[in-house]
Amino acid sequence: PGVQFAVQQKQQGTGDAVRAAAPLIESINAIGDRSRPVVIVCGDSPLLRPSSIRRLLEAFQSTGAACLLGTAITEDPSGLGRIVRDADKQFVCITEEKDANESERLIQEVNMSTYVFAADQLLWALERINTNNAAGEYYLTDCPKVLLDAGKQVDAVACLDPSETLSVNTPQQLEAVANALQAIQR
Repeated sequence: PGVQFAVQQKQQGTGDAVRAAAPLIESINAIGDRSRPVVIVCGDSPLLRPSSIRRLLEAFQSTGAACLLGTAITEDPSGLGRIVRDADKQFVCITEEKDANESERLIQEVNMSTYVFAADQLLWALERINTNNAAGEYYLTDCPKVLLDAGKQVDAVACLDPSETLSVNTPQQLEAVANALQAIQR
């Protein structure tokens, strides 16, 4: 019913931004199923298509996972978090580029900051993340690892198109996104 906003009072990372919305998530879930899906999409990726979000939500509903990440395979993963998998190709964690070692920097599957969480699992994980990282911030990207370490099902699905990986954090990136949008409109 309508749009509600949560405001992050102090910028302390993406996990803290989502934590600011926790009271809204709790109030919505008090009405119904506590495991209902919560879709999180970061606002700096304007090329993300509704069809991609639908595919991710459908995959989440069919798996019963606590968390499902939408990822993309890209030739140039610079600046993006990498999806680390084990020898069986199972999700292990997301490593932010500034925290990545040499072998992790070679990974081409990237985090698109597009997630579907079971609401109760998201709230639980948010309470357990910390600032033990290079940026000293609460990373939302730590929530899937927290859930995985607790024995919950977490997966990452490369269901997003590489063209959707363009984000806007610099004037140069803004120009690249503007050019891509113009190409789409032609």
